[in-house]
Amino acid sequence: MAVKLMLAEVRTQRDMTQEDLAKAMKMSLGGIQYLEYKATTLKLELLDQLCEVLDCEPGDLIKRFDDEIQAEGRIAREKRRQQKSERMKQWWADKRQQSKEEKKNVA
Repeated sequence: MAVKLMLAEVRTQRDMTQEDLAKAMKMSLGGIQYLEYKATTLKLELLDQLCEVLDCEPGDLIKRFDDEIQAEGRIAREKRRQQKSERMKQWWADKRQQSKEEKKNVA
């Protein structure tokens, strides 16, 4: 079982901008953005402070989801990476072929 911080969702439900939350938390805007987009761990003191500022319970900020869902997301991202890699390989092959043809036409 994995958890995700639902900070952006709760913040928007409270009609707060990231800037508003940053001021209320006495944090930088970048700090709030990090929490919303990249944070994988969170100190309990910070969770408590967020709950106080957002007037919510810890359970409102944390969502539990199945590892299967997380694995499916990883698989989808890997598939997209592979597709992009294949497109890039094809683009380079086309460029090399085009360059060969241009050299052939010049000679």
